[in-house]
Amino acid sequence: MNLRSAGRLSWIALATLVACKPAAHGNCAAHTDCRDGSLCSLGGVCVALSGNCAAGCAPGEICSFGECVGVMSHSPPQIGAIALLTSGTVGEDGQIWFAGGSGAPVVEIAVSVTDTGSGVASVSLRLFASDVAAGTPLDVSPVTPPPADGRWHFRLPASAVRGREGQMRFTITALDNAQNASSAPGAILVDALPPSVSAPHVDYSSALPALLSVCSPPESATFHCGRGTDHLLRDDSATISFDVRDCGAGIAAAPAAIASSGGATVTLTMKSGSNGGSCTSSTNTVHHYAFTLDLSKLDSLDTSDVTGTSLVQLVASAADAVGNVAQGKAPAGATSGDGLALVSLVRWRAQLRGVATGAPALLPGAAGARQVAVGTDAAPSGGANLFVLNPDGSQAWSASVTAGIAHDVAAGSAGVLYSVSGDLSPCGSNTHCGTFSVIVPPASGTTGTVYSCSQVTGAGLDASPAVTTAPGSPPSEIAIVAATSQDTAGVSNNAFVFQYQPAATTKCKQLAARLLGAANNVSGQLKGVSIAGSTYFFSHGGGFTSVPQLNGTDIDTSAANSVSFNGSVPALAPPSLSGSPASDAIFGGGSSDKKIHRTQKSGGVTPAWNDVTGFPTPAAVSALTFSPVFDGTNIHAADDQGTIYTWSEMSGGSPVWSVSLGAGVSAPVLMQNGSLLVLKNTGALALVSAAGMLNLVTLGSFSPQSPSPPAVDQRGSWGLAYVADGGGGNGPGWVSSVQLPALPVLPTTTIWPRPGHDSCNSRNAGSSCNY
Repeated sequence: MNLRSAGRLSWIALATLVACKPAAHGNCAAHTDCRDGSLCSLGGVCVALSGNCAAGCAPGEICSFGECVGVMSHSPPQIGAIALLTSGTVGEDGQIWFAGGSGAPVVEIAVSVTDTGSGVASVSLRLFASDVAAGTPLDVSPVTPPPADGRWHFRLPASAVRGREGQMRFTITALDNAQNASSAPGAILVDALPPSVSAPHVDYSSALPALLSVCSPPESATFHCGRGTDHLLRDDSATISFDVRDCGAGIAAAPAAIASSGGATVTLTMKSGSNGGSCTSSTNTVHHYAFTLDLSKLDSLDTSDVTGTSLVQLVASAADAVGNVAQGKAPAGATSGDGLALVSLVRWRAQLRGVATGAPALLPGAAGARQVAVGTDAAPSGGANLFVLNPDGSQAWSASVTAGIAHDVAAGSAGVLYSVSGDLSPCGSNTHCGTFSVIVPPASGTTGTVYSCSQVTGAGLDASPAVTTAPGSPPSEIAIVAATSQDTAGVSNNAFVFQYQPAATTKCKQLAARLLGAANNVSGQLKGVSIAGSTYFFSHGGGFTSVPQLNGTDIDTSAANSVSFNGSVPALAPPSLSGSPASDAIFGGGSSDKKIHRTQKSGGVTPAWNDVTGFPTPAAVSALTFSPVFDGTNIHAADDQGTIYTWSEMSGGSPVWSVSLGAGVSAPVLMQNGSLLVLKNTGALALVSAAGMLNLVTLGSFSPQSPSPPAVDQRGSWGLAYVADGGGGNGPGWVSSVQLPALPVLPTTTIWPRPGHDSCNSRNAGSSCNY
């Protein structure tokens, strides 16, 4: 040791001795032996910070009088409570939660750290790798510059918590100038996981109204109800439920649910949620919610499949307390299971004895509550061949029509039914003959009474009757029938009037039998009859001929009062009539013409029904075999190859639109949405419009008979079609009640919505219209 060094140490010792607490020679054994602000050096002498050590001191040293001096170890820094500076959300468990995931804001915390010895040198924070996304820096630096509150601030990256909910853990480490360290654990609660929301589940057993009000018969081989363990009906309501669970922040407000189908959406009102079960990782409960789905609130449905099933998408949405949102719904492409309500357009199907011989006929009554009658080709010797069904599919009554049933059954204003037997050739000495029958509903019981008029000789009856009234007080009901075959053309009678006379001994009476022939400009056999007011319109091979009612119950066949179409166009079906009395008679031409004719009667010496300007229209592809329908704006018709046409009713000309369906179809029925209801011979019930064809359901196919048009009623806000199919390999024919997406068009004097010629389309003012 040189003299200079010795002198400096002596000076340090002297200065230190002065600064120490009273002790022998200023020595110390611990920091507590030294005055405040001084430390005990490794040499046992009290020293204090002073001077500047430019090179810096090593761990465990302090700068005293410009020299680095080693000091004894002492207690580490003290880490205080961790305080949240960022506001969080009180979760379901009562704790503070923060949102996580991409874009989540940082969470700032503060902690106080004290050191009574050498002083705090640094404070650091390190995250747990298992709590954050891969690649996240684990070391978090303190906020700089240091805030004025004297605490150490850190900003935690809550966005680094991905796809999980729970603690975001960290460790805070403090180091003093003597390199003594202390650490403390900490955590914040971060929720970066949306709630678990189950797909809504339909409780089909909860469906209302009661089953017996929509399907009365039990399920069997001959009856099927559209509502079941996995289907609802179009106007049903049912309870839907779903569960929501969030084991992090917990559920916020009550969730929401929507039902959507066919572009229509309704928001559903939640019933009070009930709790059940719990999360395994928290005290949060599983919430059970329910709502009522009223299908009548949906304005439309998705396109149905061949069975008539439409899907309603059910979506439940829920948010947790920090804003994470999740949905519960069916998987993409699913056709059954939770998240879907399956809706059957087919309300019920009832199998009959035999296949329907014509279109169903609606009986008078309130809309949606009318009964429907169907005649079949079953032999009457083995049981009933006419069936009347209730709106719930149960059989109201039946009857056995001995003569058999051909073509459509017609319904009168009091629910009496009228039928023709067809051409029963050969019969006795006649080649052609037919029978007209009246079927009267039972006053009690389930069997109707059949009254058949005496057999018509020399003429076959194979066209549907048309029903109208005869004058009187009160007016009586009569049925007009056109014979479609004769033993001797131009000689045998071919136009008949029949009447049900309940007070007479003979209940069914033939009131008139007349001949419409060459003198009336009738060409060939009659095809059928339609009625407007007191005028009868008979179609035939030369078009049609109108004749007046005579004496209330007869047919005026005088040549002077017969007015025929001015031309030679085969009319395969009776004309449709506009006005009362008829001002327009509209019909479609057969294979040699294939045009729509709109005609009006001209006066003069020889009155005639003449085509108006713009008519006939351009020819269709094939023969127009049905009576057209019209709505005051357009005329619609189908040809015998399955093409549907629409023409302007006023101006005629080329079709406004046409759609080829690729198969034979029934005559169309007008619907209020601008579409037409048709039944294809494949069994497909479809809506047709300018936009194309929309299949609703596929029923039994037709072979060899052609499909008859459905009878359309109204149920609630939609139409209801009664459809008789052709059996199609499914055994005898079925009648189906099918919900339609639109209401039918109701008839007026200028609207002819359905090709049938019963009391509705005859414009009978004294009869209830059966739509």
